[in-house]
Amino acid sequence: MLIRWCMKGIAETSTFGDADARAILDSTGILSAWMRSQAARPLVAANIEGQAALSTVALDDHVNNYGSVSATTPYISLSTGCWENVTTGPPLHAPLPPLHYPAWATAQKFATRWGRTSGYIFRCWVVVAPDIAAELPGLADEVRDLNIFHSFWNFHREGEVTAKLFVPRRQVQLAVKIDDRGLPTAWADSHHPMRLNPGFVPPERVGNILREIW
Repeated sequence: MLIRWCMKGIAETSTFGDADARAILDSTGILSAWMRSQAARPLVAANIEGQAALSTVALDDHVNNYGSVSATTPYISLSTGCWENVTTGPPLHAPLPPLHYPAWATAQKFATRWGRTSGYIFRCWVVVAPDIAAELPGLADEVRDLNIFHSFWNFHREGEVTAKLFVPRRQVQLAVKIDDRGLPTAWADSHHPMRLNPGFVPPERVGNILREIW
């Protein structure tokens, strides 16, 4: 297993503002659309049905047909960035350096809706499976890896890692509010653009380090 740092951009709207962004850090974590749509259901039923909603078909729809499942998808798109190889023609031509697509830049686009609104960028970590694990809720899928997810090439530049159902608040380190230009801006109750999560647990706590026995 691998641990990936990721970023998530969420736009500020009439239904998502400072209070909702604070709730991600303080209580809810980052919820999938499926979890938000099931808020009124009993926890046990929601847990059972949530796990049943996970499948390779549902993951493919989330990545390649998002418009049709945006209101109900059990997956959460995060970005960890990526590199893209550049070819210049015949093999004898000198290769160009790879292109870099940072996670912050991708999150910024989604947070501002491509420069149309203010929004929030969250930094979090998830545990990533080394192979396709679309049905397993505790593991994220590294859909940016075209060696594994061959059919997801169209969105490779987003550097996506896909979480399941929710990212626990303990794994969300901070949130930065930005304006429609992508520049840091203050929260309504603060002079600072960044808000830290006091309950955050760093990923080193679950690293593959075995402590010695005294």
